[in-house]
Amino acid sequence: HTEFDDDKFRKVVNDYRRNMVRRARELGIRREDRRELWDEVDSQVLSEIDNGEHRAMIAAYEFMHDIDGHGFQFEDLFEHNFERYTFHFTWACYAIARGIRQYDSAKEQTKEAA
Repeated sequence: HTEFDDDKFRKVVNDYRRNMVRRARELGIRREDRRELWDEVDSQVLSEIDNGEHRAMIAAYEFMHDIDGHGFQFEDLFEHNFERYTFHFTWACYAIARGIRQYDSAKEQTKEAA
């Protein structure tokens, strides 16, 4: 009933990436090195999204980029939920709710007729 939500994963990874680059800037790391960090996240993590949830998660957990002795990695990704309800599950929930409304309406009409 759930599936991997690549949009949520992409958003969280990009949030982490922005924070990494911000931290690198605060540490006085050169612009070229910060750009390389940005690009490495693209090539090593975000590029794996099309290969499925497991491959993308492994790539994020294994990511480590070192600049002048400062390590940059994704921490605490397990705190995020990267799932969404499937279309079919959501559709079934709406169908059940509609069926209940129709049943309640028919029951109400029966009471009024009596």
